[in-house]
Amino acid sequence: MSEHSVDNAQRAQKIKAAAELQQELRCVVAEQLTGSMDWVRAKTYWQMRLPHITHDELADALAEVLVRGSFQRKLQSRHQRFG
Repeated sequence: MSEHSVDNAQRAQKIKAAAELQQELRCVVAEQLTGSMDWVRAKTYWQMRLPHITHDELADALAEVLVRGSFQRKLQSRHQRFG
């Protein structure tokens, strides 16, 4: 395998890992906003996760969830089922 191929493979792996992290963070934020995740699990998650992520990664996830309002759709769905 050439050096160029190795670099491309490493770059692709980093992009994949970043995308997976963003998906994870967005999911957790949305679960907290909709009440799907209780405060004990949320606190434990953030205590373990925050030391290993950058401010930019967290900011991207928060902005994405809040701007898109994906949590609002989940809240509406929840209210319809239990309301």
